[in-house]
Amino acid sequence: MIARWLLGVSERRPPDQVIGGRERPYLLRWHVSPRNRVLNVYLHCFKRSDDDRALHTHPWLCNLSWLLRGRY
Repeated sequence: MIARWLLGVSERRPPDQVIGGRERPYLLRWHVSPRNRVLNVYLHCFKRSDDDRALHTHPWLCNLSWLLRGRY
């Protein structure tokens, strides 16, 4: 049910950020909750793999990822 609602977010509006350029995006990002300093909730749609020279990392102390569709 939560997965269906989150996927609906991506179908109802364009992404808030396109990372990697609009020509060949790496990642589409929607802000599910208003951005703040305490807790942020994003919906990501990966369009291609990480570049082997620059693997992505998360600099935060805590993060959680749920795979909604496809494979990682």
